[in-house]
Amino acid sequence: MGEHWVSTIDGGISSKPAVDRIILDYLRMDMRWENFIGGGYRPASRGLYFEDLNPATGNLVAQVARSGSEDLQWAIDSAKEAFGSWSKTSPEARAGILYRIGEGLVLREEEFALAETLDTGKPIAFSRSVDIPRAAANFRFFAAAATQFA
Repeated sequence: MGEHWVSTIDGGISSKPAVDRIILDYLRMDMRWENFIGGGYRPASRGLYFEDLNPATGNLVAQVARSGSEDLQWAIDSAKEAFGSWSKTSPEARAGILYRIGEGLVLREEEFALAETLDTGKPIAFSRSVDIPRAAANFRFFAAAATQFA
């Protein structure tokens, strides 16, 4: 398999593996992603991981926790526990949380676009112009809805 050369973010040229490495270094991403359950990170209960590969290059993006039934049950139990306090949170406060998540996506749009491109293999221009703005808009929409249907 021959090496493929592509344009880098800053306008230079490099091999696809090098571009992936540049993006990962920029994002300072941990190459092992754990479950986020109950307000914290934890490895999969069976200690298994699957490889997340960039479909455009075939390069490893990360190892992701391969969750099992024990992890699912812990997530369900954690959600049930959190429901008590969340259900007492005012619609305005819920809206504020959702709105801030959307704003966080906008503030870190480039990072999220780069991560989305690595994960899906789609062009960075699409991630920048469609995916991340749409995700932010979805959070804003549900922030507004939180105050309308309470």
